[in-house]
Amino acid sequence: MTDAIPLASDKPSGAKPYWVGALLGGSVLSAISAGGSLVLEKKNPTVKAAARDFILGAILFLFLLQLLPDSTTKLIGYITSFVAVPAVTSLPSVASLVESIPGQTQDIEVKVGVPRF
Repeated sequence: MTDAIPLASDKPSGAKPYWVGALLGGSVLSAISAGGSLVLEKKNPTVKAAARDFILGAILFLFLLQLLPDSTTKLIGYITSFVAVPAVTSLPSVASLVESIPGQTQDIEVKVGVPRF
């Protein structure tokens, strides 16, 4: 029996670390903006501009994740197959929160319509 190191791609298919894509998108857009600032304007980029571009790149990637879910999850899977990504604990699900409330064993009733104040 071989002692193989588990890769990030050995995770279940539902556990994709989307923050890796946001990091990648932010880094790429920040690097492009800094390079353009150096080449075109002949001045060093400020930390404020780099942070702004990083945040915009991360948001852009997460927006693309909504528009092209198959392509972006394949990209994230490809990136995480090379790098061991640490598991990040996620927030508890709504079902586990409802189950933790004492005396709340029935389904939550959703009322639709005009509110009656």
